[in-house]
Amino acid sequence: MERILLVTVLALVIVFLFASCGGGGDSGRVDVSGSTSVLPYMEMLAVEYMQQTGKIVQVGGGGSSAGISNVGSGVSNIGMSSRNLSADEEASFQVYEIARDGLAIIVHPDNPVSDLSIQQIRDIYAERITDWAEFGGNPGNITLVTRENGSGTRDAFEELV
Repeated sequence: MERILLVTVLALVIVFLFASCGGGGDSGRVDVSGSTSVLPYMEMLAVEYMQQTGKIVQVGGGGSSAGISNVGSGVSNIGMSSRNLSADEEASFQVYEIARDGLAIIVHPDNPVSDLSIQQIRDIYAERITDWAEFGGNPGNITLVTRENGSGTRDAFEELV
């Protein structure tokens, strides 16, 4: 029963979202691009929309900034973004929030460090602290893994941290 409700909610969201972009114009095709973290969710929504309407939805990634740029240049009907839009971007587009996600800082399960403050995370990413021993962990270099430049997820992380 929960799955049926979820599909119904997703279908309503996608019908509203795709209808708001004009259903793809004369071609009947809807082009969507942008955030790779939104991509799997949008692919599910697109499948549901195509099943209900018979229209074609082409979904691609490229990152949040690319999605926003693609809508602005007319390449895409819908742009996906996992970052907040700038004031200029928000003034230029109709914005529909379809979901929220979370960011997490993770360490290897063998690492005894389990509680980092925002300031400590800032120091790690600014490379002022480079060894786990400085937090009471086992001596060893901290290896940073993060999203690429231009990623909305990375932009959100940098804004928050």
